[in-house]
Amino acid sequence: MKISTINKDNIEKKIKNNPTSFVNWYPQIKNVVKTPLSKWWDISYEDFISIIGLLDGIEIAKNSKERFDFIIKEIKSFGKEVGYPLFLKNYVFSGKHSWDRTCFIESDKNIFKHIRDIIFESEMVMCECGLGFVARQFIDTSYSPFKAFEGMPVVKERRYFIKDKKVYGRQEYWVEGAFENENLTKKQWQELRTLNLQDKKEIEYLKFETEKIIKVLDGNWSVDWLMDSKGHWWCIDLAEMHKSYISKTLIQF
Repeated sequence: MKISTINKDNIEKKIKNNPTSFVNWYPQIKNVVKTPLSKWWDISYEDFISIIGLLDGIEIAKNSKERFDFIIKEIKSFGKEVGYPLFLKNYVFSGKHSWDRTCFIESDKNIFKHIRDIIFESEMVMCECGLGFVARQFIDTSYSPFKAFEGMPVVKERRYFIKDKKVYGRQEYWVEGAFENENLTKKQWQELRTLNLQDKKEIEYLKFETEKIIKVLDGNWSVDWLMDSKGHWWCIDLAEMHKSYISKTLIQF
């Protein structure tokens, strides 16, 4: 699909100015809170459209193929450096509800299929366009009570909110409503509820860590935290607060 230069430039400018885009928040927070080692690569709007064309059986454009071949080579190099598996997302979306097909990169095989499916799924759910890809060091969480969403391990995660330069509230990340169609057993429901328990020490620590982000980033945000196998918390994602799911179980500070 051919795109006029004026139209392309306007679209790209709008997309790249999106505060939720990884490149607009990660460089500001990576030195103030614990984050996974990450590398990222831009793509153009034409590259994005070229991949979408595959849905209609259109061959990927030569320039776009060269760009994605380069990104795949870079991802493989990163995987060799930090070890597999890797976590993959575009600048705003990972498609983690299709875990094995999208964000979970187990080896250096079939990486383009993961890139393609992340883009396809972002379009299916009408997500904002993310003009770039991020390969992230995979965090070892060791224990997961069960898997859902095509192989995704459910682990200890939390979501904190920043509003008006203050830590506004907190909630469990994996709310029970997310698993209504997953046919969990009674034991798995109990394990989920145990996973979501938050003690005073954890709350104080994550509130303190979230406050660090306020010092370097303006605006209202959701901040996602994940605990590793050693009990350390990692900041793994941010999004503008009004674009994030806010549970009825939110507890305000």
